[in-house]
Amino acid sequence: MNGTVGESSTDRVEFPLLTLHSLCSIMDLVPFFSTLCCSFNGSSTHLPQYTADYPPPSSDQVMKRLEHITEGEFLDGLDS
Repeated sequence: MNGTVGESSTDRVEFPLLTLHSLCSIMDLVPFFSTLCCSFNGSSTHLPQYTADYPPPSSDQVMKRLEHITEGEFLDGLDS
């Protein structure tokens, strides 16, 4: 292995995937998470392109969504 995965003429992934020492924005992590997602799900051509608004338009809406997700995962964990 020469540090690449799924080598093709257009896709070349080199290690380490995350080379930044600091972040200016959370959006700096999008390429890293996209690559990570592709490593579990297959080629990026089959995955939709995700976009996120940053900063979010409503912090209240984000907090409600996080509470809903956390509550759902916690309660699902109690059922098993």
